Amino acid sequence: MFIFIRLLAAHLIADFLLQTDRVFQIKVKYKWGVLLHGGIVALTTAIFLLPYLSNPIIICLFVLGALVHIFQDKAKITYNLQIEKNNLWTFLLDQFGHISVLAIISYGALNLPLPVYPGPEWLDKIYKNDQIMYFAIWFVLITYTTAIMQEYIKKIITGDTKEKIIWPTPAQKYLEILERALVSLCIFLGGYWYAGAILAALLGYLMVKAKRSPVLNYQVGTILAVIIGFLMKLTV
Repeated sequence: MFIFIRLLAAHLIADFLLQTDRVFQIKVKYKWGVLLHGGIVALTTAIFLLPYLSNPIIICLFVLGALVHIFQDKAKITYNLQIEKNNLWTFLLDQFGHISVLAIISYGALNLPLPVYPGPEWLDKIYKNDQIMYFAIWFVLITYTTAIMQEYIKKIITGDTKEKIIWPTPAQKYLEILERALVSLCIFLGGYWYAGAILAALLGYLMVKAKRSPVLNYQVGTILAVIIGFLMKLTV
C-alpha cells in the first residue's frame, strides 16, 4: 500500500496537474504528442519510484507501465474521435486502466524493504509521510480532476451525450478550481473554518450570478468539493 499511494499521487499529478491545456492540445493534435505526455508521466513516476529504481524488477515494471500508458492514451484519443463515446464512462475506464498498472507495479514492490529517499533527510520525511501523500491525492482530485469530470457529469445531467464538450476559458477554469479548493480545504480544517467553506461557496454563487461560471459547473463542483473535504478529514 505504501508504494501504491505514492504512485497514485504521481499519476494524478502527471495526468492532471502537469497535463496543461497546451500539453493536451499537443497530445491530441500531433502523432508524437502522446510521447510528450508519456514522458512527463514517466519522469514524475520515476521521481516517486526513485528509491526503488535500483531493483531490476521495478525498473522493468516501470518501463512496461510507461509504455502501456502511452499506448492506452493513444487508443483513447482514437476512440474519442467519436464524440458520443467521449463520456464519463470512457474517462473512468481510462483511469481504471492506468491505476491497474500502478497496482501491478506496487505488487512487484510488495516485499521490498522500505527504502531511504536519496538526498536531504527532509525529502525522506516528506516521502514517507502518508498524510502528505493523501493530501496531494485529494488536492489534485478536487482541483484539476474535477475540472474534467464535471464536464462529463454535465453531459449526463443535460442528456447532451452527443454534443462536443465546450471546455471553460482559463479564467473560468481557475476561478472554479479556487472555489472548490477553498471549500474542500476549509471543511478539512473544520471548526471555525466551516464558515470559510460557506463563504467560498457563496463566492462561487456570485460568479454564477455574474455569468463568470455556468450554474451546473457550480452545482457539480461544489457538491464534489464538499464530499472530498469530508473524505480528506477521514484519511489525512
